[in-house]
Amino acid sequence: MVLFCHLYTHTPFLQTFKEVVPHWLERVFISGGSNGVTIFFVISGFVIAYSLRDVPMNRSNILRFALRRQIRLDPVYWVAIVVSLSMLLLEQIVGEHADPMFSPLEVLINGLYLHEITGTREILSVAWTLCIEIQFYLAFVLILWLCVGLKKLLPRLYGSYLPETVVMLAVSVAGMVFWKVGAFQSAYFVPVFCYFTLGALVCWGVIGKIPVQLVYVAIAAAAVTGLVAESRLMIVGSGTALMFSVLGLRGKLKTTWNWTWIQFLGGISYSLYLIHKPIGTMLVMRAGYKLTGSSMASGIAWAVVAAAVSIFAAWVMYRLVERPSQRWAASIPKVYKQTPSTPHLETDAQAAS
Repeated sequence: MVLFCHLYTHTPFLQTFKEVVPHWLERVFISGGSNGVTIFFVISGFVIAYSLRDVPMNRSNILRFALRRQIRLDPVYWVAIVVSLSMLLLEQIVGEHADPMFSPLEVLINGLYLHEITGTREILSVAWTLCIEIQFYLAFVLILWLCVGLKKLLPRLYGSYLPETVVMLAVSVAGMVFWKVGAFQSAYFVPVFCYFTLGALVCWGVIGKIPVQLVYVAIAAAAVTGLVAESRLMIVGSGTALMFSVLGLRGKLKTTWNWTWIQFLGGISYSLYLIHKPIGTMLVMRAGYKLTGSSMASGIAWAVVAAAVSIFAAWVMYRLVERPSQRWAASIPKVYKQTPSTPHLETDAQAAS
């Protein structure tokens, strides 16, 4: 969804497309990008909550989790930054109108996921979601850690995620309220933490850590909020959470999407998300515009080529960078404990990620 949104909106063919494409179809292309990000946030909450199930939240485990996540994310992201900078340099060499080259400090800030918070020029426009994800991880483990202290005061809560649920729902509601009154900028995780929370609650409900009824109440509240506030993203998020809840309770998360092409695209999705802008839009679409002009037929043809080239480039990046990073992260000793009630989710959570 994000790929086709950007191939439509972030190319020299945009004006040509707008003159021919019906308004309703244009809205589908544009909304597809934001819908995809919302779905990703919900899935992220589910997967991260599952990966930390029954893990004691002490300093060692928090650091181990952070190290594993950064090894998983950083190398691919850094390579995508290098590719994007290379495309910008190429534009300058061939005489195309291009933005000024980034300074070493700007590159460093981008590489540390701090460009949104600091207001620094972004190298990869899609990387704002990674900045939010890093904040999600930090907020989530902090909430888990704080709730450890609460459970020491109330031992009857051990084995349950009710305290974490209450805190995450409170942060989510506060985030939406603060966003409404303009207290937070989009650079911070708080306004969209509700989507991550929905995913985490679905996970805890499926593995039996909180009552499933509570999960459905949270999903229903999110759906009603979306309808009342006319928030398409909230409706998409609640729908995604409901779907994952139903499939998870039935143990069908893996089998539901067990088609070869979906498994392939899911496997390279992170690399594809990062590489499609510099390769698909900056290189292929702009080169195509220069070679064949701005006709509708050429625009569609180049969009197909850009999608194919982006997928191939993502596959190469996955094989050379992402998969070795996954193996490296997996080699870090873990203390995760498998509970008897959730063995079927091991493959389901992996499929969802």
